[in-house]
Parts: sequence; structure tokens; C-alpha cells
Amino acid sequence: MDSDIARYAYVLMFSAIHRCSPLLSEILLDLLPAHKNVHSGKFVDRFKSQMRSAPSKTITSHISKGSHAFIHFDPAQSLGLIFREAARRQTFPENSFVEGTTTQQYTQVGNAVPPYVAYSIVNTAHKSTT
Repeated sequence: MDSDIARYAYVLMFSAIHRCSPLLSEILLDLLPAHKNVHSGKFVDRFKSQMRSAPSKTITSHISKGSHAFIHFDPAQSLGLIFREAARRQTFPENSFVEGTTTQQYTQVGNAVPPYVAYSIVNTAHKSTT
């Protein structure tokens, strides 16, 4: 949607200048969605960009509901993270296979313990027992 592209562009420009995503209150009123709950206080972290040179925001299963909280860091793309990028940021190998619909795939990756985290935990536990 054109309105999402404009919002994403604003969020990405804000993030580039301030090194963080804007709070909902820092987004221009003209760019806010015409949604009855926009000022309810429930969606303060709704529009967040990933930062190119910073660790990824934790990918949660909520990404399956919409990608506004997971905006791709490249302004030329102006979109939410695609599934493969979300999996990559969660340290899943490129050849990993996830079944189901796109929504189910996002949910599985968001609910999973990232492989690198699991490896690190097991490796640390192993070292402490030897």
C-alpha cells in the first residue's frame, strides 16, 4: 500500500538519523494509519525498522500478523522482512526448510530458538561439564 511505503520511508529516514526507530508519537500525524486504535497506547512499538549495522530486533511469531514491526533496513525496498530474511536474521541456515503457509512459516521461525543461540547454550553447557 502506498501509505505503508510512505510510513516505512519515514521510519527508515528517522532511524538513519537517530539510530533508533521512532515511537508512534514521533511519526507525523499525516503518516499514521487511519485505524481506530492508533492512539490507544496498545501499538507504541508498531513501526520499527531493523538497523543495518546493529543486531537484529528479536523476530517473534507476531511477524506472522504483519510486518510493520519488522521493517527491512534497506530504504529502496520499503517493505517488511520477507520470510527468508527473517529466518536469516534468526541464524537459520540458507538451506533450512520450513513447511506450511507463509503465515505458518513466519510463526515457526518466530517461535523457534535461533539455531546459533541453541548451539551456544549447548556448547557452554558442555564446556562446564568437562
